[in-house]
Amino acid sequence: MTISDPLAPAAPGPEAVGVPTPAPSGPPPPGAGSADVPVLPGDPPAPPAEAPVQVPPPVAAPPAPPAPATFPSAAPRSGRRSLEVLANVEMTVTVELGRTRMPVRQLLALSPGSVIELNRSANTPVDVFVNGTLFARAEVVVIDDEFGVRITDIVERDNDSSLERA
Repeated sequence: MTISDPLAPAAPGPEAVGVPTPAPSGPPPPGAGSADVPVLPGDPPAPPAEAPVQVPPPVAAPPAPPAPATFPSAAPRSGRRSLEVLANVEMTVTVELGRTRMPVRQLLALSPGSVIELNRSANTPVDVFVNGTLFARAEVVVIDDEFGVRITDIVERDNDSSLERA
């Protein structure tokens, strides 16, 4: 019978002498390290490999349908009251004495003092346009050395595009 000293070093095993140990066959046990690093007895188990977590993209809830627009006092009004909303809107008013056509040669020959003959006679009313649309006819007047017009006729609008200024 052999009595061993508990404080004496243990006899060296094959790993300590340089004798390789045979590699285990099959896949490594769970918690074992990578294939390149051998697992030695007494090593702590490697943490389990975490598989990438596939998170599905968030699904947006369908948008709520828009609420219908409501406008206070949008009910149709009668007469001039409904036009009060437009009272301060600025419009372009143009008065046309007449028209003519001429070639570029005549235009280039114009100089101070030249007279251009128009297609209207002196006693014919002038046209009054509002934003390019014929609105009225008028006669020319002079007020304190400035020109003006006196409305003689309001043009009836019947969806005729011929009233538009050409």
